[in-house]
Amino acid sequence: MSIQNDNLLNNEGEFQYKGHSFYILYPNSTKTIEQLTEYEVILIFASHPEFASFTIRKLRGYKDPQMYLKPIYFLKPSNDSNNYLNTISDGTIYNLSQLDALIPSIEEILTTNSKVYINNTISYESELIMKMLSFNFTRGRKQINPIPYMLSAINFCYPGLSSSFGYTEENKVFEILDLAESEGLISSSFYDKTHYCSKCNNGALYYRSVCPKCSSSNSETEDIVHHFRCGYVGPISDYKNEIDDSLFCPKCNKNLRHIGVDYDKPSALHTCNSCSNKFQDFEVKAKCMNCEYDNEIEYLIEKEIKKYTITNKGESAILYGYVAMQKEIEEIIGTVKFELFNKMTKFEIERMKYSKHQSFVALLNLKNTNELITKVGRSHQRELIKDIIMTVRNSIKPFDIISFRSLSTFVFSINEENEETALKTVYELSNLLNFLITDNVPDFDAKFEFDFLVLNTHEHYKKQLDRLIQNYE
Repeated sequence: MSIQNDNLLNNEGEFQYKGHSFYILYPNSTKTIEQLTEYEVILIFASHPEFASFTIRKLRGYKDPQMYLKPIYFLKPSNDSNNYLNTISDGTIYNLSQLDALIPSIEEILTTNSKVYINNTISYESELIMKMLSFNFTRGRKQINPIPYMLSAINFCYPGLSSSFGYTEENKVFEILDLAESEGLISSSFYDKTHYCSKCNNGALYYRSVCPKCSSSNSETEDIVHHFRCGYVGPISDYKNEIDDSLFCPKCNKNLRHIGVDYDKPSALHTCNSCSNKFQDFEVKAKCMNCEYDNEIEYLIEKEIKKYTITNKGESAILYGYVAMQKEIEEIIGTVKFELFNKMTKFEIERMKYSKHQSFVALLNLKNTNELITKVGRSHQRELIKDIIMTVRNSIKPFDIISFRSLSTFVFSINEENEETALKTVYELSNLLNFLITDNVPDFDAKFEFDFLVLNTHEHYKKQLDRLIQNYE
């Protein structure tokens, strides 16, 4: 098929070109987003800037990766396009005869999309993080930079993330970015600083010079005049007359001819038209255009705006899957943070020096966790994890502790036990967990592996734990 004209632009519709399915999306489209996922490429008819802006944000903000990762281009855009919309689209053409120029870009995006590992995550936050990472990765970007955008509640947008939030929730973008950075998926550096409303966190502020008494911006200003010869200081209205523009000192009646020779203007006097207050210095306030709160400048929320880089760990999550943040794992009842597990291991080693007993740390790793999480679905993920923890808890002593290293790997202590019993506990536990998972997910073949550490009193506790977990990072 060769496209030499714009006949298709007269009708919203689908067409095939060079092995790819296209859909032209017009303002009067009746297609749902779910129906649009059937097409490989979307062309947004962008002559109406409001429609183009709304549509591209809607499509990129959709939950299905088949949509938010899809090649999307603007067709016949107006001159009102902006940097943010251009960044979250994949390009622009002005007529269908230019389609050939898009084919390499389309095929590169589709190929890269196929490398992204899409799996169910354990939380909404994890889903948003993966959405941001995968969108930028498939567009060949390791840098995730803030883009100034006047329609944003926070004044900046982050490609692959901001489209997932409505105007009133957009400040949550920073929470997601902080979570991703704390997980080591992205690293940050300084970009800029800005200020937000102390009441609603919105960045749409306008600054007003107001009366310090009543906060009205309705005021008049006149110069203060200082007469050198007699020293009189007063508002310029004291020096004026009703006949001409000449200035006469009200104290000595001398004519003031030359500024800098006869007089100067050291300051100004402001008179409030609302409360008649006279003052020399305005108070500056920042009024929020979202909630209309009048902010004292010193109480504005100062926020550092950062630019981000996808780390090696972030790329690994894109290619091999990522289902939960450490924070979410640590919140599972019956477990402790890994940092606390480290400290408790240190104390146990110190205790061993005096009581002469044996203690162990065991590790269990589910090699195909991503596949399991995808199969059970988000609604059952946490319940299954709780069941796993309960099974482990029931297999060890009450004073033994459990900690997740990742969602795939957890460690637990077996204190004051002989080696034969400890090994038997780990072996039986791996069988119990296999049975538990098979009972919940019949068509799933769990691939468990376990490791075992005999604690010793002559080696630093950290080195011992590192040796145990190094092959499961």
